[in-house]
Amino acid sequence: MLQDFINQLKESAEHRDILSHYHYLPEKPVEYAVGDAGLSPMVLAALERLGIPRLYSHQGEALSAIPGLLLLLGYDRWKAPSASATVQ
Repeated sequence: MLQDFINQLKESAEHRDILSHYHYLPEKPVEYAVGDAGLSPMVLAALERLGIPRLYSHQGEALSAIPGLLLLLGYDRWKAPSASATVQ
């Protein structure tokens, strides 16, 4: 499937210039994030309802690397979540 997409890009006069290099990585076992990645219980519950019971390790690492993310989501670990962050 991915190989077909790359071949279409390479063969397309309109898109061939945007593909400068591609490389396939070998498959490796799934690694999951440890803990809640700093997400509020409401966000974790919303993810669970969407069929996402846990995050992959790279997702947890990305969330940890964004300073102030919890403030953007309207959540403060020491206070109740704001109304804007309420998930229904």
